[in-house]
Amino acid sequence: MAYFYRNFKILSLNELVQYIRQGKPLPKRVVIITFDDGYRDIYLHAYPILRKYHIPATIFLTTGLIGTGNLFWWDKVAYVIQHTIATQLSLDELGSYSLHSKSARFHASLAITEGLRKLPNERRVSLVEKLLSTTGVDIPEDLGKKLILSWDEVKEMSNGGIEFGAHSVTHPVLTNMPLEEAKWEIVQSKKDIERKIGKEVTAFSYPNGNFSPKIIEIVQESGFDCAVSTLPRKLIS
Repeated sequence: MAYFYRNFKILSLNELVQYIRQGKPLPKRVVIITFDDGYRDIYLHAYPILRKYHIPATIFLTTGLIGTGNLFWWDKVAYVIQHTIATQLSLDELGSYSLHSKSARFHASLAITEGLRKLPNERRVSLVEKLLSTTGVDIPEDLGKKLILSWDEVKEMSNGGIEFGAHSVTHPVLTNMPLEEAKWEIVQSKKDIERKIGKEVTAFSYPNGNFSPKIIEIVQESGFDCAVSTLPRKLIS
């Protein structure tokens, strides 16, 4: 982070939006720093460094997990694959996987996660639950609170100058669900954060980077000034 501080112009996401709206040329060597999901290591490790160098950043929160102790579904998959005593695993249409070594478990976890990501949300939830029940692995109830930010930590960082954006309530693939459900995910996550920090939320990050023209329209109509994804392309040509 010290390298970016010394060699780049670091803008907040809100400042970038203002540059674009006003048609102003961006400074040379611009960097925008964002974090998705809302993991607690942002507070423990990134936030102290951001404060040290007075660097702006935006954290996009998946609001339904904060304070619940629940994990993201991909973290459940990783935990189960790592801790099961099974040496072979079959998961319906996703196929069979060897778990004979640490390397095999690592690659199985990646493959299962990628396969689940492509499925409709309801089917993905069903298969994750099946994975938990068939392996018999119990995930510690407090693990989510250790891994995910609390609202108190969010408020502290907000008061310390960090900006927050919405990243849905449950981190679904928005393009794989009915539009009304997608709209609820988008709007409710905005409301959740605004209610907790007492500030307007103007930025949205598409979960998994997935969006469509209809999803973009919902985001625009929901009061956001900007939305970000994971597409590797020029912002301004």
